[in-house]
Amino acid sequence: MSEAYVMEALSQSPSLNANSFDIMIIAASGDARSYKGAFELADSGRIIENLVVLKYESQLVHEADPRYESYNKFQSIDFPTTVLNVPNDILTIEPTFLLGKSILVDITGFSIPNLLRLLFFLREIIGVHDFHMIYTEPKYYLFGEDTFGSYEYFIGERQYRALDEFYVSGDDNRELLTIFLGFDRMTSSIVKDAVDPTETILVNGFPAMTPKLKDVSILNNRELISVLGKAKYSIKTNNPFSTYNTLYQIREENPEMLINVCVLGTKTMALGAGVFALLNKGIKLSYAYTKEIAITTSLGVGGSWYYYFKV
Repeated sequence: MSEAYVMEALSQSPSLNANSFDIMIIAASGDARSYKGAFELADSGRIIENLVVLKYESQLVHEADPRYESYNKFQSIDFPTTVLNVPNDILTIEPTFLLGKSILVDITGFSIPNLLRLLFFLREIIGVHDFHMIYTEPKYYLFGEDTFGSYEYFIGERQYRALDEFYVSGDDNRELLTIFLGFDRMTSSIVKDAVDPTETILVNGFPAMTPKLKDVSILNNRELISVLGKAKYSIKTNNPFSTYNTLYQIREENPEMLINVCVLGTKTMALGAGVFALLNKGIKLSYAYTKEIAITTSLGVGGSWYYYFKV
């Protein structure tokens, strides 16, 4: 594959079909869409030597929970499967297990910080330079009766901090905070107050599956937007290359500043930000952590995408 990056619909991806994979990595999740990619590949007759399922402590579903069956739905995927429990969300895969293997990752079921840790692990520890990724969009996000304030991905008190794997120190007086907005009320304001940066840039997503959700995101971040003004950039939420290119532009316009990137939006935004941080110096990635995240955040299954990055 000669292209530096690829984005294709999973069901019609010549680039994906031109590759074979030894290992497919997914994260166990209560969202049905998290397993669509693996099921689709299995149904197409593709051979994956080993499906690696990561069960993160923060996303664990217990047997008494009615969502336990859907959480373990990967068991019916027709690939040899290895399940790895990940305590405290610290990834402790033995490197020799993956060395020299061709790897495909479905990012759908991962939390954003766990996805970013995995990207770092694959490139910096395992030495992977070909990132083959799958993502499945939701058909609907889960909102309560109050659509403009009821979405909840973070559970409990939120604590802002940088990811250890992507922590970059610099002059605190020259820090540019770039927030990719999500749906959770007040989270962006919590991040801004915790960082107290020199400057803050807001980036809003334009969901391909439901364009009106762009307005929900704006309304749910109105506290910060009322102070800083409207988002400077709008990007497609299912396109990591849009995120990458936006960060490239921000970096070009602010070469002397430490760029602190906090993705509160989609996994594909996080994928683009993670790859950008791996390939560029002076980039810090951070997040608003909680001990627990919502087990289920969406209903139904939307479109699935295949992405390729040369890293």
